[in-house]
Formats: sequence, structure tokens, C-alpha cells
Amino acid sequence: MKNLLKKRQSRIDFKNGIQSDFYQVKLNEGNLFIKTRKYVDPIDFHCFAFEAELSCDFAGELKLESLIDGQVLNQNVERYRAFESKEFHVTRIGKRSLTARTRTTGIDIVLFAKTKLMGQLLENTDRNEEERLIEPGTIQFKANQIISFSKSMAVATSYEMENPSEYIEKISRNLDIEQIKSHNADYWEKLCKRPIFNWNRMIKIYKG
Repeated sequence: MKNLLKKRQSRIDFKNGIQSDFYQVKLNEGNLFIKTRKYVDPIDFHCFAFEAELSCDFAGELKLESLIDGQVLNQNVERYRAFESKEFHVTRIGKRSLTARTRTTGIDIVLFAKTKLMGQLLENTDRNEEERLIEPGTIQFKANQIISFSKSMAVATSYEMENPSEYIEKISRNLDIEQIKSHNADYWEKLCKRPIFNWNRMIKIYKG
């Protein structure tokens, strides 16, 4: 039996700027349920994050890989697939960061990520990867147990600043999802006090 997406719902709450998603996936063993919440930091706008809760109606083992994937190809538009799909090449992979350079414009892009599984920080253990940064994690779970994980991220480019690597190194020292959530909450609380926002603030953008 193939894995089957049985249900998906997505919402954006205009009271707090948070996107929430729900997925139900049918597996051979039973059902997998995933809830996610996505945040963008409106103050340190190079930072963003998401948190998720997973549960299953069966017991088992979860193997998770959190990636910064430098192998991504630009193939979403069919008529462009005959052309070169590799938009950039990876120039460096660090402990928690990946640096790439665009092939046509020579812009450096630096991405940083910090992933936690059940509150424990995951580590990049495979240093042989040349184009992907992988943070793996494994956990045993019981039926209906809530498994939590979060990923805090930052991105900067040489298009907007002289030294994006230096900027990412500085900002990543205190990068934390709770700080991103706090900045988000403060910003939207002030914004929603304006009269123009006195309307129904919840919109469902997808249901399937």
C-alpha cells in the first residue's frame, strides 16, 4: 500500500500572521497526523521558523532528517525543464550552515538552520555530504504520543550586504524559535490595534 494523503488543511490567521497546517497521512501501519505552525520574524526579517507536532495511532520508531538541500533543481515549470535547472552551486557546508553561489549572477547565499527534536538539538553528523546539510534524529514513540520538533532558520545574501557569512554567524548565536515567536507576537499585536484590522482575521486558504 502506498502512503496516501487523506486530509490537508491550511490557515493563515491575520491576527498573528501565523500559517497553520494539518496533514493526515495513511500508512501501512495506521495514520500519521502532522500539525505545523510557520513564523516569519518581522523585526529580524532574515529569520523564520516552524514548529510541528506529530502523532500516530500506532507505536513505532521515527527517523527524521532536517535538511538544507543544495541539490534542489528549478523544474517546477514544465517548459523550462529542458534548460539547465541547477541555479547555484554549493561552496561550503558548515556545522549548521550552507553557502551557495548563483551560477549566472554570482550572488552568495548563506543559510543557517537549528533543529530540535523533543527539545534536543540535532547535529550535522554526515560531513561527507557535498551539497546537503543533514541533521538526523531518531525517537521511539507510543500510540497517540505527541512528538514535537522545531526548526529555526536565517538567510542572507551578498546582493543586500557585503559579508552575508559574517552576518549569519552573528545573528545565529542567539537564533531561537521562541525569540522569533516573541517578535512576531509583539509586531502583530501592535499592528492589529489599527482600525483597518477590525475585521474577521481568520482565512482558510486550502482544504482538501
